[in-house]
Amino acid sequence: MNAFVYIGSYRQQSRTKDFTLKLLDSLKEQLEIDEDIFTACDVNIRECQGCCKCFVCGKCTIRDDMNILKNRMINSQIIIFASPVYLWQVPSNMKKIIDRITYWTHIFQLIGKIGICINVSSGNGNKMVADYLQFVMEILGTSVISNISLQEKEMINEAVYNSIIWAESKKILNKIKNSQFDFSLRQEEAYIALRKDMMNPANNKRYEKEFWFRNKYFDCIGFKELYQREMKIE
Repeated sequence: MNAFVYIGSYRQQSRTKDFTLKLLDSLKEQLEIDEDIFTACDVNIRECQGCCKCFVCGKCTIRDDMNILKNRMINSQIIIFASPVYLWQVPSNMKKIIDRITYWTHIFQLIGKIGICINVSSGNGNKMVADYLQFVMEILGTSVISNISLQEKEMINEAVYNSIIWAESKKILNKIKNSQFDFSLRQEEAYIALRKDMMNPANNKRYEKEFWFRNKYFDCIGFKELYQREMKIE
């Protein structure tokens, strides 16, 4: 399986990076994974300009490293967003990436992929970041099989830290091996609302409509059915 990993930290001694890499190593003991790992230091991403052209033509006019990240995400089966907690939110570098793929939420561009969210704090704010990353992952179309929150105090004792890594990797492996994918009411509601909007004659977003017709999204009655079709789950 191919995994796309974005770690939203600039720090060389990042706790978020340390946990994410160790979790990947644990997963790779039982699962063959080729990963593309990016950190905030590796890429040059500009802010969204708010022109909304991506919603109309399906492309962003900004020329930077975002195209590399988008291609890697599309060609991966596992998507991992790992974020430190900054004032109860994701850092600006991660928010820039999310803003630049907002138009993907109208077409569930990552449908059929597995989502894993990770957030690490010095002591608070985990829940808000966990909820936000879960929302982003779900509305992009992934099945979020793991949403991990970690605080610095849990990483001090090596034995405790290693046990957390082992336990979280075991849960992820069990879900992947058993094709146990999770879906939310939010995803079903988003599918119904978007389906209605795409069928509205007054909707002039040609790219999005063509995407839905081309990929036969209208043939499915709900998000779960669409996801399972893309994953070829019986």
